[in-house]
Amino acid sequence: AGKSTVLRTVAGLAHLAHVGCAVPAETAEFPELGGLASALHVSDDTRTGSSRYVAELRRLRLLRDVCAAAGRFLAFIDEPLLGTSLTQGHATRRAVIED
Repeated sequence: AGKSTVLRTVAGLAHLAHVGCAVPAETAEFPELGGLASALHVSDDTRTGSSRYVAELRRLRLLRDVCAAAGRFLAFIDEPLLGTSLTQGHATRRAVIED
């Protein structure tokens, strides 16, 4: 329990460190990166008719492309493809990553 909260906290602290702000820690080291990205809350879009599943696939593909172009990149992803079955979700995640 609390995995999403921890992930969001770490992502926020990483963002602060990345832009040169102080982070609330006794010590912290943060490597130089090409950028940060997140997919912490993805939802459906009724304006475009995109389901949450389609929105997540688009976000995962965008993150993959940005990471490939930026070199050292840190991406935070919370519960990708949550609404799919375990087998379908695993196969889809693998296909997106390998594409």
